[in-house]
Amino acid sequence: MDGLSRAAGAPVDFKLGDQTYLMSPLEIEDIGLIENRIIKDRPNPLAVVGEARDSLPEEVFRELIQQAYQDARSANRATQQEFDEFLASHEGQIFALWLCLRHNHQELTLEFVQSEINKKSREEFAAMQKTMAVGMGTDPLGNSTGGTPETTVAASAETGDKFIASLLESSGGDQKSSTN
Repeated sequence: MDGLSRAAGAPVDFKLGDQTYLMSPLEIEDIGLIENRIIKDRPNPLAVVGEARDSLPEEVFRELIQQAYQDARSANRATQQEFDEFLASHEGQIFALWLCLRHNHQELTLEFVQSEINKKSREEFAAMQKTMAVGMGTDPLGNSTGGTPETTVAASAETGDKFIASLLESSGGDQKSSTN
């Protein structure tokens, strides 16, 4: 039944402080909350250009205000790159961890999770990140290798490397992907 736990959204055990909690994968609502967190502090591009109007030549202002208008129209969504960068950041990992834990433990606050994580050494946090990725559903190959979170992550990395090598071999060498 390889993959069933991922498809079912089954939680994994996650130790935080002296307690073990159930950590569920990120859900659609969580993705929306992460996106809101990313875009909440963005400046209004129209206001930024408007404030600089007096110091700009008219032609430059017109060009910038048109670009600012386009930017403002798309300001209510995060790009995949912004999303990935946020999840790779310390703040983003703690926020996503809290989102995953709160599905089963509504009493946990973001401040508590942040406090417990900040007590960890870099090495301890790095070890926790492996389990976090499995629990969040963001590990490289998901549940395709089975096993515990620790063995899943290790096997996923090894399996992923072998998979990429086989693709390169079957395509005749080192060809770069054209996707952005």
